[in-house]
Amino acid sequence: MRRFLLVVITLGLAGCGSEKLNAAFSGLWTGPATLTMGSYTATETVQLTITLPSETTLTIAPVCPGNAGSITATGSGNSASWSGSQVCPAFAVGDCASVTVTLTSGSGSLSSDGKTLSAQESGTASGCSTSAAFSWSFSGVK
Repeated sequence: MRRFLLVVITLGLAGCGSEKLNAAFSGLWTGPATLTMGSYTATETVQLTITLPSETTLTIAPVCPGNAGSITATGSGNSASWSGSQVCPAFAVGDCASVTVTLTSGSGSLSSDGKTLSAQESGTASGCSTSAAFSWSFSGVK
């Protein structure tokens, strides 16, 4: 019986050290986003929706060019990050009719007052017989 109680207490205390994500992440964020693929750069105003499905995970959408896709990141306090492989739907860029972006990492953080969101993503873009580094950065407010 003592061993069982010790295990239960130990497991309970193990969860106490993880800090919850700041609830201020949740909502609709609007601001400029800059997309860079090789030598191509474009900036436009976008809207991101963030939900908190748990105390330590957030879902952000859209994450792909053309307002598609979502990712789930993990974190605590005012920061979260993600890594993996998210293939975005193909889209047209300039004279190239079909560019595909594969995201491999991303991160986001809130300002100390929780009023500004900064987010970044990176990966690769390929299409029209070429491949280039892809990056995206965002700074927005609710």
